[in-house]
Amino acid sequence: MSLDIYIKDENQHCQLSRFRDDCTPSMIKSLLLMEAEDRLNCLVSEMESQCHKPLCQCSAGELEIMVEARLQLAAIALQRHRAAYG
Repeated sequence: MSLDIYIKDENQHCQLSRFRDDCTPSMIKSLLLMEAEDRLNCLVSEMESQCHKPLCQCSAGELEIMVEARLQLAAIALQRHRAAYG
């Protein structure tokens, strides 16, 4: 079994990496957490750039998206912390 994964570097360049049988569940989890974190950070950045108004003027939907994204980012950080010390 092989696994093809596209990894982005700091400059947002994609690189195809192929993992063979040495791919462990913890490696896959780490890659998935990185991808989720990247997408959530993009969402938060987009929301912040579109919404140049105080929080009290944001719609309930906008606030809900921001709060949920930040909660998910906190959950990802917790998962990483547990993996590092577990």
